Amino acid sequence: MYLKKNKKTEFILIISLIQILLIISLIPSFSYTINQNTFSDNGSVSTNYKPSSNYLLKLLKGFLSIKQIGFVSAQEDLNLNCCLETNNGAICQDIASEFSSSEDPNGCENPLPTGCSETALCVTGTCVFDEGLSCSANSPKGECENNNGVWESKSVAEIPECQKGACVIGRNIQLTTEKQCKLLSESSGIEMDFRAGLSEFEFSDIFESLSKGACLLDEGNCRFTTLNEC
Repeated sequence: MYLKKNKKTEFILIISLIQILLIISLIPSFSYTINQNTFSDNGSVSTNYKPSSNYLLKLLKGFLSIKQIGFVSAQEDLNLNCCLETNNGAICQDIASEFSSSEDPNGCENPLPTGCSETALCVTGTCVFDEGLSCSANSPKGECENNNGVWESKSVAEIPECQKGACVIGRNIQLTTEKQCKLLSESSGIEMDFRAGLSEFEFSDIFESLSKGACLLDEGNCRFTTLNEC
């Protein structure tokens, strides 16, 4: 079946090429006319350069209409199915119905009978994990839910849990989500200092504003550090 479709496509391309060559060969014959009634005594020939623009335009329109019909017909013959996951691990891939084989790396065993663009599980959005611990943009709905994520049709920029800010941990500053900052602060044993909406361009200003002083520790020991870290 696949070989037949290839032969059909090759045949259409050959016909199109022949049509182009015919148009090219017809242009000189209509644009360059010889007036046989104007021979002079010295044997010279009078020539008139009069391209028939209307005729050439009709030929071109006819060629384009035939070419378009051929390609539309080829597209209609190609039936697409959707693999939610191909044998090589690709997600939401359109395949020709003839290639739905469990042995083909680019195919799958049970493809859906429609294209992926018409499949609800392949609609892309934002996948949110652990309330903002991780956010994945352009994630297919089915893949997100299979990985225990929360799928949102909105973009990353529209989801509050995915918004990043400055996470201040002692004298260190990182660009994180609030949930990421919380985990980092807990692992460092200090209170969370998350400043939403700030970018890396503001890190230098934050760093300069961090005041340092003596921190009284257990057993009378002291350490010179920031108030937040103390």
